[in-house]
Amino acid sequence: MRCLYLLTLAIITTNVVGCATMAGDTDQPVSLITTCEHSTVVVHAQCTLENARGITMVMTPAAVNIQRSAGDLRIQCESTSGSGNAVLHASGNWSTAGNLILGGLVGVGVDLASGASFQYPKEVTLELQCHR
Repeated sequence: MRCLYLLTLAIITTNVVGCATMAGDTDQPVSLITTCEHSTVVVHAQCTLENARGITMVMTPAAVNIQRSAGDLRIQCESTSGSGNAVLHASGNWSTAGNLILGGLVGVGVDLASGASFQYPKEVTLELQCHR
Protein backbone atom coordinates (compact mmCIF):
# COMPACT_ATOMS: atom_id res chain seq x y z
CA MET A 1 0.00 0.00 0.00
CA ARG A 2 2.89 2.34 0.80
CA CYS A 3 4.36 1.76 -2.67
CA LEU A 4 1.05 2.74 -4.30
CA TYR A 5 0.96 5.90 -2.19
CA LEU A 6 4.52 6.86 -3.18
CA LEU A 7 3.85 6.10 -6.85
CA THR A 8 0.71 8.28 -6.80
CA LEU A 9 2.60 11.09 -5.07
CA ALA A 10 5.40 10.89 -7.66
CA ILE A 11 2.95 11.06 -10.57
CA ILE A 12 1.13 14.07 -9.10
CA THR A 13 4.40 15.87 -8.38
CA THR A 14 5.69 15.23 -11.91
CA ASN A 15 2.49 16.62 -13.42
CA VAL A 16 2.60 19.81 -11.37
CA VAL A 17 6.33 20.55 -11.79
CA GLY A 18 6.14 20.80 -15.59
CA CYS A 19 3.02 22.92 -15.63
CA ALA A 20 3.46 26.34 -17.28
CA THR A 21 0.76 27.66 -14.97
CA MET A 22 3.03 26.83 -12.04
CA ALA A 23 6.31 27.79 -13.76
CA GLY A 24 5.01 30.90 -15.50
CA ASP A 25 2.11 33.28 -15.41
CA THR A 26 -1.28 33.47 -17.02
CA ASP A 27 -0.50 37.09 -17.88
CA GLN A 28 2.42 38.71 -19.67
CA PRO A 29 3.83 42.20 -20.19
CA VAL A 30 3.37 43.87 -23.57
CA SER A 31 5.09 47.13 -24.51
CA LEU A 32 2.99 49.24 -26.90
CA ILE A 33 4.23 52.25 -28.88
CA THR A 34 2.26 54.18 -31.51
CA THR A 35 3.76 56.14 -34.41
CA CYS A 36 2.46 57.68 -37.61
CA GLU A 37 3.09 55.35 -40.54
CA HIS A 38 6.53 55.72 -42.13
CA SER A 39 7.76 57.66 -39.09
CA THR A 40 9.64 56.85 -35.90
CA VAL A 41 8.15 59.76 -33.94
CA VAL A 42 6.07 58.45 -31.03
CA VAL A 43 2.45 59.60 -31.05
CA HIS A 44 0.35 59.47 -27.88
CA ALA A 45 -2.84 57.48 -28.40
CA GLN A 46 -5.65 55.95 -26.38
CA CYS A 47 -5.60 52.20 -27.07
CA THR A 48 -7.90 49.29 -26.29
CA LEU A 49 -6.38 45.81 -26.13
CA GLU A 50 -8.87 42.95 -26.17
CA ASN A 51 -8.74 39.17 -26.20
CA ALA A 52 -10.98 36.36 -24.96
CA ARG A 53 -9.82 36.97 -21.37
CA GLY A 54 -10.46 40.70 -21.08
CA ILE A 55 -10.16 44.31 -22.18
CA THR A 56 -7.43 46.75 -21.16
CA MET A 57 -7.23 50.45 -22.00
CA VAL A 58 -3.93 52.37 -22.01
CA MET A 59 -2.40 55.64 -23.16
CA THR A 60 0.71 55.02 -25.28
CA PRO A 61 3.56 54.63 -24.92
CA ALA A 62 2.75 52.00 -22.32
CA ALA A 63 3.75 48.71 -20.77
CA VAL A 64 0.72 46.66 -19.78
CA ASN A 65 0.03 43.17 -18.44
CA ILE A 66 -2.26 41.17 -20.71
CA GLN A 67 -4.04 37.95 -19.77
CA ARG A 68 -2.73 35.18 -22.00
CA SER A 69 -5.20 33.45 -24.30
CA ALA A 70 -5.24 31.07 -27.25
CA GLY A 71 -7.13 33.71 -29.24
CA ASP A 72 -5.92 36.83 -30.99
CA LEU A 73 -5.15 40.08 -29.19
CA ARG A 74 -6.94 42.93 -30.97
CA ILE A 75 -5.55 46.44 -30.56
CA GLN A 76 -7.40 49.63 -31.55
CA CYS A 77 -5.81 53.05 -31.07
CA GLU A 78 -7.14 56.58 -31.51
CA SER A 79 -5.34 59.91 -31.22
CA THR A 80 -5.78 63.45 -32.45
CA SER A 81 -3.24 62.57 -35.16
CA GLY A 82 -5.03 59.49 -36.49
CA SER A 83 -6.05 55.93 -35.76
CA GLY A 84 -4.98 52.37 -36.34
CA ASN A 85 -5.49 48.77 -35.35
CA ALA A 86 -3.61 45.52 -35.24
CA VAL A 87 -4.23 41.86 -34.53
CA LEU A 88 -1.57 39.86 -32.67
CA HIS A 89 -1.71 36.10 -32.94
CA ALA A 90 -0.94 33.97 -29.89
CA SER A 91 1.96 31.56 -30.23
CA GLY A 92 3.01 28.56 -28.19
CA ASN A 93 4.80 29.01 -24.88
CA TRP A 94 7.67 26.53 -24.47
CA SER A 95 7.19 26.10 -20.73
CA THR A 96 4.23 23.87 -21.55
CA ALA A 97 6.59 21.42 -23.27
CA GLY A 98 7.78 20.37 -19.82
CA ASN A 99 4.38 18.76 -19.31
CA LEU A 100 4.82 16.52 -22.33
CA ILE A 101 8.38 15.60 -21.41
CA LEU A 102 7.37 14.72 -17.87
CA GLY A 103 4.17 13.01 -18.98
CA GLY A 104 1.89 15.55 -17.37
CA LEU A 105 -1.16 15.53 -19.62
CA VAL A 106 -3.27 16.97 -16.80
CA GLY A 107 -0.86 19.93 -16.59
CA VAL A 108 -1.06 20.46 -20.36
CA GLY A 109 -4.85 20.65 -20.05
CA VAL A 110 -4.59 23.19 -17.23
CA ASP A 111 -2.14 25.29 -19.25
CA LEU A 112 -4.38 25.25 -22.31
CA ALA A 113 -7.47 26.18 -20.31
CA SER A 114 -5.74 28.98 -18.37
CA GLY A 115 -3.99 30.49 -21.40
CA ALA A 116 -0.54 29.89 -19.87
CA SER A 117 0.41 27.84 -22.96
CA PHE A 118 0.28 30.93 -25.17
CA GLN A 119 2.07 34.23 -25.52
CA TYR A 120 1.92 37.42 -27.58
CA PRO A 121 4.86 39.48 -28.91
CA LYS A 122 6.45 41.39 -26.03
CA GLU A 123 6.98 44.62 -28.00
CA VAL A 124 4.51 46.14 -30.43
CA THR A 125 4.84 49.29 -32.54
CA LEU A 126 1.50 50.18 -34.09
CA GLU A 127 1.59 52.54 -37.06
CA LEU A 128 -1.39 54.91 -37.11
CA GLN A 129 -2.96 56.25 -40.28
CA CYS A 130 -2.26 59.89 -39.45
CA HIS A 131 -4.00 62.94 -40.91
CA ARG A 132 -1.78 64.97 -43.20
